[in-house]
Amino acid sequence: MIAFRRVHLIYPADKVHALRDINLEFNKGEISFIVGPTGCGKSSLLKLLYLDVMPSRGKVTVLGRDTYSFKEHEIPHLRRKIGVVFQDFRLLPQKTVFENVAYPLDVIGASRFEINRRVPQVLDLVGLADKIDTLPSSLSKGQEQRVVIARAIVNDPLILLADEPTGNLDPETSWDIIKLLLSIQTTRGTTVLVASHDMATVERSNKRIIRIENGEVTSDRIGVASA
Repeated sequence: MIAFRRVHLIYPADKVHALRDINLEFNKGEISFIVGPTGCGKSSLLKLLYLDVMPSRGKVTVLGRDTYSFKEHEIPHLRRKIGVVFQDFRLLPQKTVFENVAYPLDVIGASRFEINRRVPQVLDLVGLADKIDTLPSSLSKGQEQRVVIARAIVNDPLILLADEPTGNLDPETSWDIIKLLLSIQTTRGTTVLVASHDMATVERSNKRIIRIENGEVTSDRIGVASA
């Protein structure tokens, strides 16, 4: 499904060696957490998967293909199969919750029937069915994050990438967001990768936790379950 083989990433502008000799595999339907301090390379690892950056050395495989094999016109089609939850939400402030979640479907030219079918379904899944006509400014941070997750999965992606989804949330809300991601992985069979520095919350997941420090994998283990 996803594989990194001896992957290095060096940003040419400032010569920063963001990732060093990464060797990882992720199976279909698996959820994993990538943890480590700010600047360790977590976000860079995710960027390699949706082809925002390309490896300087080594090989990245996504959905069975070497990322270097994708021609430019194929990249948008790949990205339709990958949902991304960005760190800074990127919600459209003048659009309602429904319109924000519908946006990816509008971009690919989905029919109004399909949009009206899918959007309420995912809003119900993330617990925001009653906020369908609300503007983002009227939502809590936790609710905004749920809208972002709904938008990321409305296309029913094969892979979901979440970059610091609990970054600005209190501990209770953070755990609610992690439980939502676990539910998406379980009920939809989505392969989920979550980058986070929130070790206390991630540890409770009882799922795979990969630690990165200074661009290198330093541990790969299972978290400790907690209620």
